[in-house]
Amino acid sequence: MSGFIKRLDWVQNLLRNSFNRRMTK
Repeated sequence: MSGFIKRLDWVQNLLRNSFNRRMTK
């Protein structure tokens, strides 16, 4: 279960990074 949570957090972080990159440009 903890692995699933970690993966969810990783996905959220990836989405946030791509979103920030799109907004800054």
